[in-house]
Amino acid sequence: MRMKIRKKYFAAAALFMAAAVFLGGCAGNNDIKAAADTAGAAGSGAADEETPAAKTPGSNAADTENSSAEITEAETLETETPEAEITAADAADTETPASEPADTEPSSAAPVPDAPDTDDILICIDPGHYAGSYTMTGENIYGYTEGDFTLRLALRLRQILNEQYGIHSILTRETGSITLGGYTNGELDGGHISLRGEYARGCSYFISLHTNANEDNANGFPTCQQPASITKAIVIVNQPALQSETALRMAEAIGRNLSDINFRLGLSATDAFAGISSGEPVIEWTKEKNDQLNAEGFICQRLGSHGDYYGVLRGSANAGVPGMIVEHGFHTVAKMRRLAMEEDLCELWAGADARGIAEGLGIQAAAPSP
Repeated sequence: MRMKIRKKYFAAAALFMAAAVFLGGCAGNNDIKAAADTAGAAGSGAADEETPAAKTPGSNAADTENSSAEITEAETLETETPEAEITAADAADTETPASEPADTEPSSAAPVPDAPDTDDILICIDPGHYAGSYTMTGENIYGYTEGDFTLRLALRLRQILNEQYGIHSILTRETGSITLGGYTNGELDGGHISLRGEYARGCSYFISLHTNANEDNANGFPTCQQPASITKAIVIVNQPALQSETALRMAEAIGRNLSDINFRLGLSATDAFAGISSGEPVIEWTKEKNDQLNAEGFICQRLGSHGDYYGVLRGSANAGVPGMIVEHGFHTVAKMRRLAMEEDLCELWAGADARGIAEGLGIQAAAPSP
């Protein structure tokens, strides 16, 4: 567009100068894509064999994304209320700009390049699971279901990306159900899960949205009554993302923004998020790191015998697209469930994700309309 403007400018200038020569003797020269079957691609049926049969709180990965499993919660009272708690609305009003906490920046981060043309960018957003999957029962559940919440989160994220940053995106599902390649719902949370990642073929980046879980009775607490101090933002990247400075900047910015929000809401014990120093390898995901208390958030990878462990990340890698799973917080913390269902946690997390995506791309928010 800028080139076209310049050409029009120079053409107009040339006509003006020619007129001047004639009149006064002056002289002058001047999706998009289609889902692909994973059979035979980087593992086909075996490609998802590392995905546990059901995602319970102990599966740790809102993320192996398998068949729906009901979680039973011990009937204990919520114990994670922090000493100085603020509301979700307060956090929105007092939120520190994501670029401020210099101590969480990479020690030798690469400079952000000139902002790209947003018309050249397309984000594939995957709302993890499907409606009704990973529903919990017991005390202090507040009606939370991961598969329903991630859709709300994805729809709001798409809207913010478009309206505030001019970034376009597509979703792997826009309703409670998901159908790709002739498979639906549970089939796309299990043996054919990589189709969700392969849906990103032709896109710039793939982002799968989730909330996290822990091992059964982790840290000596009931499975679904974990203290807020277990909460940490975790971003799991695939192999193409490891080769992309932009994807890694994006992953870090998302994690940093989420860590700030979670701390301000009293959902975590720290706002720290580990940056990636130049030349240092990305750490490997472990159950111990996932369930650790009072720990900073981090970027990690998880590998299996067929490449990326998680099917959605393996699928986007098959499509040649840098991808990541974003674990926003732990739905095994009762306060997180309450804020998700009764207050505006979805709005705050969607905003944090959008800012992180834009920061990673070097895109500024559009000025508000007068």
